[in-house]
Amino acid sequence: VVFRASANQGQSKPTGNVKTIKLLVNGQVAATYQNPPQVKSGQTDFTISLASLAEGIVILKAIAFQGDEKAGHQGSSPELAITLDRTAPVITSKITPAANGYGWHRIDVQIVWTASDNLSGVATVSPDVTVTQEGAGQIFVGTATDKAGNTVSTTVTINLDKTAPTLTATITPLPNTAGWHKSDVEVSFTGQDALSGLDIVSPAVVVGAEGANQVVTGTATDKAGNTSTTTVNVSLDKTVPIITATMLPLPNAAGWHKENPTITFAVSDTLSGIASLIPEQAVVAVEGTSSVTATATDHADNSVSNSW
Repeated sequence: VVFRASANQGQSKPTGNVKTIKLLVNGQVAATYQNPPQVKSGQTDFTISLASLAEGIVILKAIAFQGDEKAGHQGSSPELAITLDRTAPVITSKITPAANGYGWHRIDVQIVWTASDNLSGVATVSPDVTVTQEGAGQIFVGTATDKAGNTVSTTVTINLDKTAPTLTATITPLPNTAGWHKSDVEVSFTGQDALSGLDIVSPAVVVGAEGANQVVTGTATDKAGNTSTTTVNVSLDKTVPIITATMLPLPNAAGWHKENPTITFAVSDTLSGIASLIPEQAVVAVEGTSSVTATATDHADNSVSNSW
């Protein structure tokens, strides 16, 4: 701190014949200058260091004595109050929304910097930041400066993944050309995520119940909480068709025909439906005891043969 003593202009002899100047800090004498320069004009500077003083408000004052201090002839400067602040401000960050348990976000993130300073007060603080770019380990720096020029910086790390994972389903075995299965089907799911990584993928599902267009759904979730869903349809028919036969004319009471009988075959299938029936009709023209066989196949490739 510099104290400046100025001469009274126009006086014919040195100003006031000052013998002693005392510099007071918070009411205590911090420095004494004996027989300071006697000037008729201009000014004289006196310097005192405040490096050893504690932070806070410091009141400075100068007292000038003419002759012996005990004589009581003195003059004083106005008090000057200054604030010593050597401590950097405190800066904190608020991240909205908060990261999940894996430290990831899946939507845009806002960083708000807040600073406080108990002495000189905050002069500047970094503006808020909205993070929209995906990426891992993105570092953002916030800085605060107080009115004394002390500066502090802090960083936050943001992991942002807004992209859902990819998910594919695999059906084993594959359906036939008609889109049907005749044995149990396994549907497995495979997920990929290039940024935050996979967290959960649905386990494989075994379809054992018969039915058409049964929906099997799988889900994949990454560590940021993004979710993908996929579905597949499974048509399963494990039951063979049912064949019935009608014979005309009917045999006599002894079980014999005297004319060539005609056997007409019919088939039913309640799920995948009939793909083929061979033959649909047969005429028995050979004498003796004989049999006729019909074969039916459904769209799931289940096949049955019956003889009459």
